[in-house]
Amino acid sequence: DIKVSSKEALYDLTWLKAWTDNVGEIIDLCKKHEINFFLLSYASPVYNNATWQSKEFADNDLEMGGRFDNWLSFLEIIHEASQKLCDEKLVQFIDVRPEFEEYLSTYQGDEYYMQRYRLFADRAHFTEEGNQLLAKAIFCQIKEKL
Repeated sequence: DIKVSSKEALYDLTWLKAWTDNVGEIIDLCKKHEINFFLLSYASPVYNNATWQSKEFADNDLEMGGRFDNWLSFLEIIHEASQKLCDEKLVQFIDVRPEFEEYLSTYQGDEYYMQRYRLFADRAHFTEEGNQLLAKAIFCQIKEKL
């Protein structure tokens, strides 16, 4: 078995072509069967300019395992690739991140990351509150397109 660190995977983007090809095939299949396709951005507990305290808390509370910055880099890569793919395939890209940022805009310092992390059960899965916010963000962007 070959083990690749998360940091190495960010420099070797061979996985990105496979992801783009796979999602592209799904889009093509949906178009063929006249199914509306929407690709969502990733809402995430990680964020730019996080303090070491918030990263340490994320390591324990969200099982980040010291990968906070790598996860942030991955999300930037996948966000850009998602937008590009949607532009190429002429399908709707739904960026849910602004809804989360607006929700969190009244918080600062430790209160900010504590509130942000409350929306997530771990680095990728939402709590009930996070799911409600995600559903609202999606609905607001697709209600006119259905």
